[in-house]
Amino acid sequence: MFVWLRKARPIIISLIGYLLVTVSAFLLFLYLGFPFRQIEKRIIGLIEEKTSIKLDIREDLFRPPALFIWKGVRFSSQTIPYLDGLNLDIINARVNILSLLKRRIETDIKAEGAGGNFQGRLVVGRDERGIYYSLNGGGINLDLDRIIQKKDVRGNNISGRMRLDLDYSWSAISPSYGKGLLDLEVAGLNLKNIEVSGFPIKEILFPSVTGKVGLKGEVVNIERLIAKTNDIELIGSGNIIIRNQFRESMLNLTFNINRRGDGPIASLLAPFTVSNKGRPIILAVKGSLDHPLYYLNDIQLNR
Repeated sequence: MFVWLRKARPIIISLIGYLLVTVSAFLLFLYLGFPFRQIEKRIIGLIEEKTSIKLDIREDLFRPPALFIWKGVRFSSQTIPYLDGLNLDIINARVNILSLLKRRIETDIKAEGAGGNFQGRLVVGRDERGIYYSLNGGGINLDLDRIIQKKDVRGNNISGRMRLDLDYSWSAISPSYGKGLLDLEVAGLNLKNIEVSGFPIKEILFPSVTGKVGLKGEVVNIERLIAKTNDIELIGSGNIIIRNQFRESMLNLTFNINRRGDGPIASLLAPFTVSNKGRPIILAVKGSLDHPLYYLNDIQLNR
């Protein structure tokens, strides 16, 4: 028996070699024929179709084995003014080819722009309910002024550096019908040219703002929001109902305001502080994003 094996050894080695070459060639041709460009176009098409956000990509590159590089990406949107005109320097999307064996596509994303960067993973898969998507990641050192790039819906200038962590999933219907969590922190939030109930405030600086937000469908549930200035502290919660026209989104927010010292805002609130006998002042914000209504201790401040 061993004599036969010794004589057949060269033949067996040759067969194994031919088999490996054949399998390698098959995998190579399979890879070369895989429609990566079509997948790229499909991804961009889905983003534009499902989110009403248009992407203008100055330069797109592909590097083996599965790395897409988009340079000079500009977002445009008629319904979300904060995204309209947003520019990202570069987006790298690396597809995990092995994930295709599990009937899903896992893509690691790295983006640079707005003075910071974002890293995360996008998963597209299928289960008994159909196609699903999930996005998990975080961004650091994002410049709000560069993200907004213009005055917001009420003509106020906003700046600051933001860090965020996002965990969001949705079905094939639309990202608007998904759910998830968002943790954020803004350092040096600066609001200029603020007007509250006819009282102009030239500038408000919040050295630190932290928040935890739940996302479900068109409802943004603010579970916790803490903002501090040198003279006040705001602790708030509530929800925002997002409309197709972003300006028409509805607000239902409540803040407890605690006085921490003397300053322009504390001076403005001084009469309410006295009447509250040291208890927190209750600030409610209702109405549309384009025309919010302010209430201090149930007293309406504007119409």
